[in-house]
Amino acid sequence: MAKLSEEEKSRRAANRRRKAAMAAEEEAIRQENKRREWEANGTRLTRVELDSGIPCRGCGLPIIDGLGDEPPATKMTHEEREAHDAAEADFKRRHDGCRAHRRSVSGSRTTQRP
Repeated sequence: MAKLSEEEKSRRAANRRRKAAMAAEEEAIRQENKRREWEANGTRLTRVELDSGIPCRGCGLPIIDGLGDEPPATKMTHEEREAHDAAEADFKRRHDGCRAHRRSVSGSRTTQRP
């Protein structure tokens, strides 16, 4: 394979940046549309609803689980890390395709997608 010229490298780098910017813009639009859909359908949970124990409308699990905050990954024991990884895999399975960002609530080990 022939070496690329500096001009070709520059053109390819610009193309990668353009594609990344377009993908980021499309994702931001998708997330905003999803937020609007949740607001219109009444499926977005308020903090009062979270505190009262209403479960996630996506997976049915409580968002505030009462287990307290999870320790930082660097301070987890081997068993805690295994439990965390298993919960993470289960979360991804239950929320497959959501692609929204994740958040957690203080005092709970449950993570959710808003």
